Amino acid sequence: MVQRLILAAGVILVLSGSVSHAQRPQTASEQEQWILGEYWTVVKRYQNGQTAPAIKEMASWPQDRIAKVQSTQFQPEAQLNDLLNSKAEWKPGTLRAAAMLHTEVGLEALRRRDIGLLQFHAGIADGWLSLADDRSSKPGGLRSRWNVAVARVLLLNGEFAAADAYLERLNIKIANDAAVLLALGTAKESRALRATVDAPAAAGAKLRDPGEVQRERDDFRAAAAASFERVLAIDASLVEARLRLARISIDRGDDAGAEKMLSALPKSSADTSILYLTHLWIGQIRERQQQWNPAAQSYVDAVKSHPDGQSAYVALAHVLQATGQPVEAAGVLDRWYGRAVTSAVADPWWIYPLGLDARLEARFDAIFAEVKAGKDAK
Repeated sequence: MVQRLILAAGVILVLSGSVSHAQRPQTASEQEQWILGEYWTVVKRYQNGQTAPAIKEMASWPQDRIAKVQSTQFQPEAQLNDLLNSKAEWKPGTLRAAAMLHTEVGLEALRRRDIGLLQFHAGIADGWLSLADDRSSKPGGLRSRWNVAVARVLLLNGEFAAADAYLERLNIKIANDAAVLLALGTAKESRALRATVDAPAAAGAKLRDPGEVQRERDDFRAAAAASFERVLAIDASLVEARLRLARISIDRGDDAGAEKMLSALPKSSADTSILYLTHLWIGQIRERQQQWNPAAQSYVDAVKSHPDGQSAYVALAHVLQATGQPVEAAGVLDRWYGRAVTSAVADPWWIYPLGLDARLEARFDAIFAEVKAGKDAK
């Protein structure tokens, strides 16, 4: 049975007290020590460059055995004379290498669409990262960045509820982290977008009460907005939080509030997704105001900032059609078809609920390289 991340996290949550690197508790059981020795042998192979064999071997370990290793290493009830025979590892570099090994096993599981196995290995990896930081992980540190990357994997795979729960726990472990709060707000906003009155799965079942769905959507949006406001209080330069606050205002019917926030965003940015969505949404506001020429100009600006974004072409064609220019509207659509776009992330509006950063492999590669280089070693 695939264990969920919360089970792996539970191994850590049952522990009490802080463990210093100078005085480590050990275990008395010879069997536990043998398992620890086997486990850290695999990790050291990974650490020494035997990457593929180590990943393959760790992937073959039963989950209960892996969880046993971590719970054994976290046990506080050892005797002093066990220190001589302990197979535990306490070097931060080795602990972080173990976390990266489990990350790679988890990402392999993700490629097979096994989200549950990814979550299990993420829980184990986070335990090692916590121990490497002596349980005092700080905002913006490696553990924080790694966890945000994992949460964004869940978002990108449409696992909004799982990402929400994951980030809620992370927000407790590492408080006042702008990146964590931005991802948490994104998960909650995406859950609001997903809240719908779906057709009943079983014959004879009733539709959800639309009023209940609206209340759920409103609650998620309120929680998302609160997260984004906290992000900006920590770091006002994170424009994505302001952009998402503007989107929430649009969804609440507050076009004036949204326009005020969108107008305050930078007019130029290295992040073309931000520019594209800003132009796209200003265009939508102008279109609802029946200001056709300004709406069309906003959509043209959106196309210029992100030429493969289908939504801007469709919106521009809609304005042209509404103003009696069907031939021009068709020409706009022909232009988009002529670009032969095949990427599923070509349009930022397509991936907006999934998080705007789809370059997760680059995030993980940077973290792997940082751990390998030992830049974070104590």
